[in-house]
Amino acid sequence: MKTALPLLTFCTLLGIASGLVLDTYKDVLLMLPGLLILVPVIIGMGGNLGAILGARITSALHLGIVELRPTDPLLRNNVLAILIVGMLSFFAVGIFGHLFCVLVGFKSAGLAKMVLISSSSGILLTLIITITAILSAFISYRHGVDPDDTTIPIVTSICDVFGVLALFGVTVVVL
Repeated sequence: MKTALPLLTFCTLLGIASGLVLDTYKDVLLMLPGLLILVPVIIGMGGNLGAILGARITSALHLGIVELRPTDPLLRNNVLAILIVGMLSFFAVGIFGHLFCVLVGFKSAGLAKMVLISSSSGILLTLIITITAILSAFISYRHGVDPDDTTIPIVTSICDVFGVLALFGVTVVVL
């Protein structure tokens, strides 16, 4: 209760912030409904990648086989794997997002722009969730809190806010 209640309160506030960010960009969504397709996919995929990385790091922490240093091979290889999977996944999201728009008749930004928006915002989000997963796991562990209980909720909540910010930030630059 001591750990969960403040954490859930924090995550709730981040969820509200994510909704406020979405509301701020509703004009862009109405102009290009194809971007609306990308919102849940980018947020979900970012959360999944962060959860995978967080789970791997917390397991390694419990086993005592990882350290918070850039030269740690386990940490470095896990981060590299998440970055590669993220780049490939978000590239595919752009392609399939455009194809879905064509299929159902939504207005798309075009294949090249959808891929650029999805890939760029996805890479940015992957970097943010990678840092978040690593820091939340190590900080929780160092403070005697089970990182399994904190890392994934923090990562997914941060992903909600920064996923929307990254998507619309990149969209404003690209369009």
